[in-house]
Amino acid sequence: MLIKFIALGQDDASFMISSLKKCIQPDRKIGIRKVLGATIYSVWKMLSRDFVWLVVLAILVAAPLAYYFSNQWLQQYDYRIEFSWWVFAITGMGFWPSRCSP
Repeated sequence: MLIKFIALGQDDASFMISSLKKCIQPDRKIGIRKVLGATIYSVWKMLSRDFVWLVVLAILVAAPLAYYFSNQWLQQYDYRIEFSWWVFAITGMGFWPSRCSP
């Protein structure tokens, strides 16, 4: 159990470091855009466009696979529970407020 929490913390830390690195690299570009009158939203959109597409792609690939393999795993039990696709949709939508806020 402890190893799971360490792995989760390490994963979250690497996620934050990569996003911070992504924000620091185009610092000059952001300054020029702000001087020329860019809004905060357009700068945020420029910074997060590639990152958000990768996460959306990961969710689109992982959700059907997780549903299929979870369903197969649950079939081996006598007392089964049924779950629907919306469980994975809610989990994927939980990403937006925590990672994509400007």
